[in-house]
Amino acid sequence: MSILWPTYIIIITYLIGTSFCSAFQAHEQHSDSNYQHAWTKLENFTRFLISDLTDQYTRELNFVLDAPDISDGCRQSLNNLFKGLKSMDLNSVRMLDSWGRIPSGLLDGSWINLGAFSECMSSTDNRYCLLFANMPLVPKRDIEGFLFDYGQEKFNFTSSVMQHIQPFMHYLRYVNVTSGICVPKACDRHELKLIAQNISNHYRTGMKLDVDMCQTREATNPILLPEIISLSIIGCVLLINLAGIFAPKTSILFKFNFLENLCKLFSPRRAPPSVPILDGLKALNMFYMLVVHSFFAILYQNFVSLFRFREMMTNPMVLSSLIGPFTIEGFLMITGIETTIFFIQNHKKLPGTLFLILRWTRFIPTIGFMICLYIVLFSNHVRDYFGGPFWNYYHATGSIAKLCPETWWGHLLLIQHYFVMKEDVNLCLTPDWYLETDYIFAILFVLFILPLINRRKESYGIMAASAMVVMGVIIVACLMNIFNLQHTWLPGAYQQDRLVKYIVYVHIRPWGHLGPYFMGVIFGFALCSKAQPSKALISLLWTVWLFCIVFVGCYEFGTNLNLLQFNYTLSLIYGSLSKVFFAYIFGWFIYMAHVGHLGSSLTRFLSRHSFTVLSRINLSAMFINALVYRLRNGTFHTNVDASIFDYAFSVTLPTMIAIYIISFIFCALIEVPCVNLMKTLFMGEEKKKKIDKDEKQVLPLMVRS
Repeated sequence: MSILWPTYIIIITYLIGTSFCSAFQAHEQHSDSNYQHAWTKLENFTRFLISDLTDQYTRELNFVLDAPDISDGCRQSLNNLFKGLKSMDLNSVRMLDSWGRIPSGLLDGSWINLGAFSECMSSTDNRYCLLFANMPLVPKRDIEGFLFDYGQEKFNFTSSVMQHIQPFMHYLRYVNVTSGICVPKACDRHELKLIAQNISNHYRTGMKLDVDMCQTREATNPILLPEIISLSIIGCVLLINLAGIFAPKTSILFKFNFLENLCKLFSPRRAPPSVPILDGLKALNMFYMLVVHSFFAILYQNFVSLFRFREMMTNPMVLSSLIGPFTIEGFLMITGIETTIFFIQNHKKLPGTLFLILRWTRFIPTIGFMICLYIVLFSNHVRDYFGGPFWNYYHATGSIAKLCPETWWGHLLLIQHYFVMKEDVNLCLTPDWYLETDYIFAILFVLFILPLINRRKESYGIMAASAMVVMGVIIVACLMNIFNLQHTWLPGAYQQDRLVKYIVYVHIRPWGHLGPYFMGVIFGFALCSKAQPSKALISLLWTVWLFCIVFVGCYEFGTNLNLLQFNYTLSLIYGSLSKVFFAYIFGWFIYMAHVGHLGSSLTRFLSRHSFTVLSRINLSAMFINALVYRLRNGTFHTNVDASIFDYAFSVTLPTMIAIYIISFIFCALIEVPCVNLMKTLFMGEEKKKKIDKDEKQVLPLMVRS
């Protein structure tokens, strides 16, 4: 019995296990049957739902499609779409599925639903467009912005819903209720706009509808000659930098040693600069400019919950960006200081003509390589793989792919922006307007200031610079009055006609910044002077400094936040003097810190090596900044909540990190090799050794914009 016991156990276990498995398999087969049945029910429901929607759309569109302005091709393609939906054709259902719906959160300012852009663009037979809905508004005011709402007396709403929306009605001046639509390629933008508006009129919505930003994808996308040339240049630069890593130190290729040049960016100065705090101010000024761009270079269409935008704009962090446009005056004033100090301390060691050649040569490689990047990165090939709904928007790619191959020579000659006198400033590159302005000021310096420095007539140099400051103020005042320009940037206002005119006639023109640059020249003379101002004069200049701060602060914050109204004369005076005021605020701070009136701790902080490293990539950061934000505007597919923390962590922080990392790489690839070559080719080996011992000598090459 004991021998058979294990056998009994095995037999009983087998029988129990077999019974259990049979029961489980029966249950599983039953579950499989329910599983398949459930999916069949879902498929039938989906077919019924799509068929029902198709019948509804067909009834609503029949009277529109009979319009004479609708082409036969568009009419037939829409009918084929309806047939495809009823038969559950995959591409037809994808087209319907990729449509944007009425946005959720309309009462919170979430007015944009972009749909499924990538799904629509997966077929070359589809066309993706944005459908814009808007409403008639009160007559347009001189200044329109998120903080400039219309009064309650402008509307006669009786429902609580419309009364809730009323304080935000002015948003419709700049932002539309937007939905992405996916339609057959045979229907063009004008036909789609006609269909949309006819439907709106039929249902008496009162809305104005428009269709724009249409995109299609072609089966073949040929590589164009400008793209081949640009790719060849980019490839050659990368290969030369790679070859430089393995080249001997005596070879010309070693000057392109990427790793060595990257280390140079982080290396300490060989000699202390004349004004140590300038590197810190340049680095902080650029950082501040990049932060400001993170708030104002992103499309408003990238936001949801726009009703919180006013709260976001009145946040202290964002309010501090209202003076962001003045960062340009800070850069130009510092350039004026550095150029003046260099020529005073290196009397007659560098001819003016050579200085201009070096300065032009210093800029050209950066501009040329950036043009090549623009041609490649904003090409149709990149668009097809990475592009988003707003790829064609002006603040994204605009017409870069077309303009860069046509206007590259004007950018290389630093003259392109002088030919843009119309209000359409859609150019290949935009940051190089600053370099054009810088170079014109360098020419003026060589013509009118350098001869006086060479003759050691500094007092006459100060008088000549002062005359330039006055001339700049007069020119700006005349332009503002003649062309009815707004008197400051107004970051809180919409990007409307008056702002565009202000940019075209003042902001990107040299005369708009003549005062700040030559204010820097005056401070350069003062920093080199051995004479010390009296206590009475210092007190007076501090008083002027405080007045400038109060005037600039009251006007900018009062105007942008719609708190104060200034009469035209006072506003015109501010508009013509504000840039000079800011340059004086900046320059007086530099002077007082340099002579030791602000304490040694501040000077040590601004003279830190980390700021020196960051200041070396300022020129690259200025160009990379524009490239990154335009690419982001052209490629985003999802929206960001209009809250300061969500925006800071999802947009500002990632883009700032990307800009600085790319700028270091770009500077080591392009800028540093360029400076290495200029030291050798233009100055010779003997002067190069001397320059390497005293880094102050390379100021005309290394001045960072």
